[in-house]
Amino acid sequence: YIIPTHDTVALFLSQNQGNIRAKIVCSDMQTAIICRNKKMTYELFKDNKFCPLIYDVIDSINSFPVFAKPNIGEGGKNASIVYEKDSLNKLLNKMEGLLVLEYLPGDEITIDCFTNSQGELLFIGPRKRERIKIGISFHSESIELSQEIKEIAFEINSKVNFKGLWFFQLKKDIIGAYK
Repeated sequence: YIIPTHDTVALFLSQNQGNIRAKIVCSDMQTAIICRNKKMTYELFKDNKFCPLIYDVIDSINSFPVFAKPNIGEGGKNASIVYEKDSLNKLLNKMEGLLVLEYLPGDEITIDCFTNSQGELLFIGPRKRERIKIGISFHSESIELSQEIKEIAFEINSKVNFKGLWFFQLKKDIIGAYK
């Protein structure tokens, strides 16, 4: 059995299941594609209060800073806080495929989850990322599972066909709500 714990690996394994002489314990390929594509993920959850505001039209931004990040990517690579419109325009001209979102200034946490083959969410484990290098948490500490985090996890699990291990990250917005 192979149990991937990273979305890029899960996508590769689901795409190549027929060539691998082991059982891959992970979500289906469509789920792996959604998890790898931030724009698709945000579109799926756009009506949920935990989804950050996404700016499709730069002229609609009425307050800075904003956060720009690649649609496909991980570890904070090529992501940045942008403090003014001119800088944002330069960044967008320089890099394709960037998403522009509301800036979330609060603490970031990772929530590890496990969903069984019947779609039941069996484990929700939030943790604070203590030591981060190249976007990867090298030390983390478990935190209490709040009702807010639990509700977000169940909502995500209800809309995405997970099987096995998966995770998501949350940051607090300016009023202290997780997104």
